[in-house]
Amino acid sequence: MKMIVLAGAANWLLIHDTAWADGVAPSPPVLWSTLHVNDTLEEAAGKLSALPDVKKVKAKAAKPGTEPTLTIDYVAGGVPILGDRFAIDPSFVGSRLRKIRLLASDDCETGAYDRYQKLMEVLQDKYPTIALDGMGVLAKSAFIEASLSALRGQPKRIGSAFTNGDIVAYVTINFMHINPPSASYGYTEINRALSNINWSFYKARAQACGGTGVDRAALSISYIPLDDFKSAVGAINAQSADDKAAAAMRL
Repeated sequence: MKMIVLAGAANWLLIHDTAWADGVAPSPPVLWSTLHVNDTLEEAAGKLSALPDVKKVKAKAAKPGTEPTLTIDYVAGGVPILGDRFAIDPSFVGSRLRKIRLLASDDCETGAYDRYQKLMEVLQDKYPTIALDGMGVLAKSAFIEASLSALRGQPKRIGSAFTNGDIVAYVTINFMHINPPSASYGYTEINRALSNINWSFYKARAQACGGTGVDRAALSISYIPLDDFKSAVGAINAQSADDKAAAAMRL
């Protein structure tokens, strides 16, 4: 099997397999980077350990009723992609790798749309097809609406889902608003000191991002086999239909 690695800041988004020779059974599709769908815990741990931005990987075997887990330490805070650093969150089903999430820390909400645009420009080269109607490239108005919802105390998540025929890349942006800490009245000296620290942190955060630092947005990318994505969507739709039927019985 050959590997193609495109140069530039978006390497991690664009690593992919070339076609296998006729008559040779293909390996499971690439989930992300060098990791494949259905990798074992040991295989996934070994591949992650070989990534240049990973310092250490600790594997925890499955116990009855649980799935195995991987804890990852990084050389410099995560995998760099287009100016963000992402943590890697692998998920196993039946002790086989079925999902990879890349998670960026929350950042200024004001820059969320620009970050999303840059990401989608690169991501669509690898995943050119919309995976589900209504989950194409988001307009800026969707970001404004989500930001206003968070400001009203209702955290909002919006997203896009694209596929290459095997894997779905599901990009989500979570919007949140940080409320001021509660006031400290009549507490002990220790409580008042802790309250002062909380207020100092809040004020510093509020002054960031041009005075809008309490409005935050966190970007993530989930890589999921297309069949798993369709199953999840089907389950959500079925639950919605059941909820509507139950509501109709009460009306």
